[in-house]
Amino acid sequence: MSTSFANRCPLFFSPSNPRAPSRTDSSVLETLATTDGNRKCFRLIGGTLVERTVDEVKPGLVSTRDGIKTVISGLAEQYKAKEKELAEFQRKHNIQLKNPNQR
Repeated sequence: MSTSFANRCPLFFSPSNPRAPSRTDSSVLETLATTDGNRKCFRLIGGTLVERTVDEVKPGLVSTRDGIKTVISGLAEQYKAKEKELAEFQRKHNIQLKNPNQR
């Protein structure tokens, strides 16, 4: 049980960082914080590039960033619960995983 589920099942996990979209929105919000609210800006919505003002775009970015953070934290909680469930199942049924590096 010393290795985590992520280490035992590397194909299950993407190498990309799931927090990247949240960081992108945060960096855009930081940039727009010092920008005039009436300034023209562009946003990609559903594959369509739309022209808006900074004041129109900010609320959408904030809600998107907050939504992503909520989803990521929910997925992290579900992952931890499943990892505990797997460990309990392995303990209950005396399942021991063979280290793939051992021969």
